[in-house]
Amino acid sequence: MLWLFDKDNSITAKDASEEIQGVYGQDSIAQRTCGKWLKKFRDGDKDVEDLEDEPRSGRPSNLNDEELCLLVEIDPKATVRELAE
Repeated sequence: MLWLFDKDNSITAKDASEEIQGVYGQDSIAQRTCGKWLKKFRDGDKDVEDLEDEPRSGRPSNLNDEELCLLVEIDPKATVRELAE
């Protein structure tokens, strides 16, 4: 998405989603999601640090990211349910 924006910063959400879907498949990204990210990019939030999720209220995650990454590396075809176990 950022590459498309850098290539043409006037790209529309519709055009961006169609281009990405042409490469990664129809269910890869929604037009609405493209619009959200393009707005962020146009507002100047393009640094890697800016692309992280904003802090949210609610219960913090108790997921061990390193353990999850290791499990995915061991079995890249594992399903979400298998990983959850």
